[in-house]
Amino acid sequence: MRRLMLLVACVAACAAAWGGSVRDFGAKGDGVTDDAPAFAKAIAAARSLRGAPAVVEVPAGTFYLRDDCGRKDGFRAHVVFEGCTNMVLSGASPEKTHLVFGDDEMTGLKIAKSANVCVRNLNLYWRKTPFTQGRIESYDVEKGELVIRLQDGTLR
Repeated sequence: MRRLMLLVACVAACAAAWGGSVRDFGAKGDGVTDDAPAFAKAIAAARSLRGAPAVVEVPAGTFYLRDDCGRKDGFRAHVVFEGCTNMVLSGASPEKTHLVFGDDEMTGLKIAKSANVCVRNLNLYWRKTPFTQGRIESYDVEKGELVIRLQDGTLR
C-alpha cells in the first residue's frame, strides 16, 4: 500500500509540471532579435511556481541574447537562473537550438542560489569570442620574436 501511495504522489507531481516555451514570452529565435527579455520572463514564470517542476522550452532556432535585462545587482549575464528549484532549460536538440550571447564582457549563463537546475539539448555561443585564437607561423628565439596568424572574427 505504501508503494502505491508513493507512486500516485509521484505521478501527481509529474502531471503538475509546468512547461512553457520562450516563444510564448516573445522570443523570435531569428538570430537577430534580442531574445534575452523573453528568456527572463519565461524563467521568472517558472520560478514563480516555487519549486514545482518546470520546463522552459527553447524550440529550434538561433536565439540572440544581448541584454542583461536591467539587473540591479551589478552582475551582468544574458540568462540568469537565481533562486530557482526543479527547473530545466531544454532545447529541441543541440543541432537545432542555438543560444548566441552578444556581449563578450558579460557572463552567458549564470546559475546561482538554485537547486536541481538543468540545461540540456542546446548549443551556447558568443557572437564574438572573448578570446583570440590562431596559429604560430614562426619564431626566432635569438630575436625574441613570435609571429602568430590570428583567425578572422575573434578580435573586437
